Amino acid sequence: METCLPRLAAPAGLQWGIEYPPNRTEDSLWVPSANHFSWRWSMEGLKPKALQACLFRRDGIRVLSANLSLPETGFSNFSCDWNSGLLFSGKESANPAASSLESGDYYFTVQALGDQTTCGDSDAARSEPVSYLRPLESLPMVKAVWGPDFQIQLLTPEIDDPCFRSYYVKLYREKEPQSRQFERFTSWSRSLPQAGSRIIALPPALLTPPFVRPGCRLAFQICAMSKDVTRCQNGPWSPLIEG
Repeated sequence: METCLPRLAAPAGLQWGIEYPPNRTEDSLWVPSANHFSWRWSMEGLKPKALQACLFRRDGIRVLSANLSLPETGFSNFSCDWNSGLLFSGKESANPAASSLESGDYYFTVQALGDQTTCGDSDAARSEPVSYLRPLESLPMVKAVWGPDFQIQLLTPEIDDPCFRSYYVKLYREKEPQSRQFERFTSWSRSLPQAGSRIIALPPALLTPPFVRPGCRLAFQICAMSKDVTRCQNGPWSPLIEG
């Protein structure tokens, strides 16, 4: 006999343009952000294993899916940086369209995912559609090379643009020794540690097993990330820079 699991409550309060910073001290604190959408989910009762946020074109084509773990804060307001998500999932290409939305109408959904043992998935809540007009302006391509000790040395002057947020780095490792074929294994957003610095240091843990084997060749791509993609696109990806 099939057991009918209780289902999680559906997320509510779906909104565009709101970010709930992860380091906030109060649940209700938010900031306006064109790169985010948000929702509310009660932390009382059954707990989901994750919250799944998806971005769709109006015709139903999904362009982004992200599973978000629940923080230990107990907060009930959440947001997703869909621009970072697109950069993370974008194709390894110098074409800026690989990590930018095309102009058009979009909506997003959020669903609470159950563990399928104590509870089942919620219904997927759906937002109102929003029209996005892709701006003509974009941030510049970032030029960089490998520096000593696996540091990324920026050659591009400091980006003096109010839309500039940070650099986004995709890191690759060689599939097989001497193959010159690379696979991406991590990516992250990184601001420079201080004004005037032109060095991005890789986290030391990424340079050891199980991430990379001894003597493994690395490569990276980098781009400038926009804080408001309604005004200015992300910069194009750099070529793949081998170490």
